[in-house]
Amino acid sequence: MAASSSRPLKVFISYVHRDKVLLKELEKHLSSLKRQGLITSWQDHAIRAGDEWEKAVALHLETADIIFLLISADFLASEYCSSVEMARAIERHQNHEARVIPVILRPCDWQGSAFENLKCLPSNGLPITSWKQHDEAFLDVVSELRTIIDELYKQRPQSPGRQLLLHNLPYERNLFFTGRDEVLDRLHASFQTMTTQAISGLGGIGKTQIAIEYAYRYQSEYTTILWAQADSREALLSSVDEIAQYLKLPERQEQNQPLLLQAVKRWLQTHEGWLLVLDNADDLSIVRDILPATPQGHILLTTRTQITGKAAHRVEIEQMAGKEGTLFLLRRATLLDLDKTLEDAAPAQRKLALKIVQRTGGLPLALDQAGAYIEETSCTLQDYLTLYQTRLSELLKRRGKNVLDHPDPVTTTWSLSIDKVQRTNPKALEILRLCAFLDPDAIPLAIFSKGARQLGPDLEQLGQDPIALNDALAELRNYSLIQRNPNQTLTIHRLVQAVLLMEMEAEIQRVWAERTIRAFNRIIPRINYGNWPRCFELLPHAKNCIRLIDRWQMEFSGAATLLNWTGRFLAEQATYAEAETYLQKALTLRKHILGPRHRSTVSSINNLARLYHKQAKYAQAEPLYQSALEISEMTIQHNMHNITASLLNLARLYSDQGKYKQAEPLYQRALSINQQTFGPDHTGNANTLNHLSRLYRYQGEYTLATSCAQRALTIREQMLGPDDPDTAQSLNYLARIYHNQKSYAQAEELYLRALAILEKKLEPNNPLIAINLNYLAELYSDQAQYERAEQLAIRALAIREATSHDHPDTMLCLNNLARLYHQQGKDELAEPLFQRALSTCEQVLGPNHPITARRLTSVAQLYRDQKKFQQAEQLYRRALTIDEQVLGPNHPNVAMNLSYLALLYHDMGRYQEAEQYFQRAFEICAHLSATHPFTVLITESYQNLKASLSGQPK
Repeated sequence: MAASSSRPLKVFISYVHRDKVLLKELEKHLSSLKRQGLITSWQDHAIRAGDEWEKAVALHLETADIIFLLISADFLASEYCSSVEMARAIERHQNHEARVIPVILRPCDWQGSAFENLKCLPSNGLPITSWKQHDEAFLDVVSELRTIIDELYKQRPQSPGRQLLLHNLPYERNLFFTGRDEVLDRLHASFQTMTTQAISGLGGIGKTQIAIEYAYRYQSEYTTILWAQADSREALLSSVDEIAQYLKLPERQEQNQPLLLQAVKRWLQTHEGWLLVLDNADDLSIVRDILPATPQGHILLTTRTQITGKAAHRVEIEQMAGKEGTLFLLRRATLLDLDKTLEDAAPAQRKLALKIVQRTGGLPLALDQAGAYIEETSCTLQDYLTLYQTRLSELLKRRGKNVLDHPDPVTTTWSLSIDKVQRTNPKALEILRLCAFLDPDAIPLAIFSKGARQLGPDLEQLGQDPIALNDALAELRNYSLIQRNPNQTLTIHRLVQAVLLMEMEAEIQRVWAERTIRAFNRIIPRINYGNWPRCFELLPHAKNCIRLIDRWQMEFSGAATLLNWTGRFLAEQATYAEAETYLQKALTLRKHILGPRHRSTVSSINNLARLYHKQAKYAQAEPLYQSALEISEMTIQHNMHNITASLLNLARLYSDQGKYKQAEPLYQRALSINQQTFGPDHTGNANTLNHLSRLYRYQGEYTLATSCAQRALTIREQMLGPDDPDTAQSLNYLARIYHNQKSYAQAEELYLRALAILEKKLEPNNPLIAINLNYLAELYSDQAQYERAEQLAIRALAIREATSHDHPDTMLCLNNLARLYHQQGKDELAEPLFQRALSTCEQVLGPNHPITARRLTSVAQLYRDQKKFQQAEQLYRRALTIDEQVLGPNHPNVAMNLSYLALLYHDMGRYQEAEQYFQRAFEICAHLSATHPFTVLITESYQNLKASLSGQPK
């Protein structure tokens, strides 16, 4: 292989974006060649915002020494790739200006193409994706590339590129430097069209190391590389003195520093082919005096500031990603040889190293400290993890021996920045302190305005003065201590949080913890479908605040409020175990602080009962609902809302258990109280009437159901207007009644009206729209309009999956779509969806939940229709057992399960058993009304079977 002192060969990669994953794999395999200074690579993702895309592509295509064509059917179908990039590449190849290397990524017909006479890689002719291991395929490509590189170097004139005459780099090349190829490629590509760039990021993020690697990797492109420290004016002037000596400038003996500065600046303006690195240029005003007006070389700054303006093009450096950080840590700890890849490490080591990367937030300095500690002490990765959890403060202060390139540990690095912030803008430090007590990602800026009064005098002033707040945030961005995101949130590194907490005394921490919780309570929204996205965004912060409550054993009403909110939202997401913990803590706190009869305590009792209700733990829910009702009735003058809420909750519980006679008087009482308290037209009456209409619909009492639903709709139309989402809900209640009676035209009109309202008033992904779409899909399915139904079901599922992927309601949408496929004979599509819905419900709700039983019967029905009778029987029996145990032996669902088994046994020719199961079902139906939908269905099924057995028309 040719020596790397020559200019690296420029590699241009032409590809289509669908092949980006394979491109990334190729780039990883090219990284060794880049580190050796043999090649540089460029693709269109190196184009920065604001560049003219076609001009950038043309520039790099015209100057490339080697051109990769990443071939796939999509590449050949791309007009731009085939007619522009490939055409010009082949033309340059034929003119001996560049070497073109086609790489076949995916199987495709490339015979007769413009490159068919060229040698294609991999060398065995198999596309990359046809190899068992992609790594082996790309290794074959890189091996061939090395041969081509050697040939091209030999063909070059004896004096290719520039000869490096001088450099004053302060550090040797870092043998442990890992990854960052995309950053280095971007810097190199951008220097083709600009002269000044700034590597920006948090202290310890690896800015200096990237600058060192850039200088060594591309040294053959420069005649002179100069390095200057720019963390202060004194340091810069000292570096200027050294540079004058290195360059042997005539003025180097002068003691006049401004004169030396002008001499160096003049040299930069009159010489070409140099690279100047200004390290730690956090204050850009310091370096302005050395920057030439018309640079003839390249200037690379490292800086903590995120505000570079027109002085330099800023390249933001982020934390190391999981794999990159893991590989670096294993190499730095000398647990993996430098020439080995991550796949060569033992899986257990990779897993532990990844945990350390995650705990340190991927900060290179912290990972370097960890690696140095592991190397010096010979402790294991697990030992380090244990120490990290218990002795973090000490570990962050240890730098390790023989470290020259960054001698300060994490704690010192950031403490210096924090001290500077405190001197220049003390209120900015208060922002940092608040951020230390929240989750490090997506901290909402709204907390500073809406929670201002809870945050102490300094932040209260900032919260009321947007300009002062922006100034304080700008000060923090000067040191990259926070990142301000476009979505009105902040991000802080978790180790910055750790250092801030280390420097705060325990009592101060407690004060800030309570302030944080009180302020956070000011920004939590009401829990409804429309606010789900916002609730999801705030959930990590809520959990962080709960950890503060636990740590400091806080007992104030705001702590209970936060616990209650978090528990309620998690219950909505079917995260029941965690929700129960929070709701129980909230209830205990409220009883202790507010007393057992306070309305907030009653609310907590109801919330915990609802949680058990959702899990079908009816025996636990009922006494809580009854307790809430009894307490509310004792303090009736203050708790009319709690009385009606408790009555409705208890009525729903009885309704779900099929105890309709117990549910109805509770609904009626709630309606009466609400009417007497708030008047006949209060919207709360509409809510109760809708529940009553559903109760009557369940029993097949459609006249009563229709009357209640129409009254509810009238109230909402009058009080809320015809286009309110609650009015749409009432339309759906009425539509369901018509739907059950097979009055499809009337039902469709109401469903469509409701859908139009919801689509007009709500965000496109609101789950209420999905509910409406499902109703319509069921309606069209019942009329055998399967194509219309399928479109709506797919759309409903997409909405649900976008908001909550594994929610039971999402599984209902999935089940409905599967049933549609089954009805159309598309069982190959239906079965995996049925199975996914079942397995997810088993995981989320548990194997003994009534909803899980519904999913079991869906799969069983599929198997019955496929004549897989034994499998169907097993699932039907599981569903029957669940419903008998959870809902009771006389629940309507048990009757339906018995009828399903009866029909199955009839299909299997086991007629006596079929008759027995039908009779058991009829015994349950005897407790129901004659118009109950299940009574009607079971009776019709039985009569149809009897008719078929006697040979009579059905």
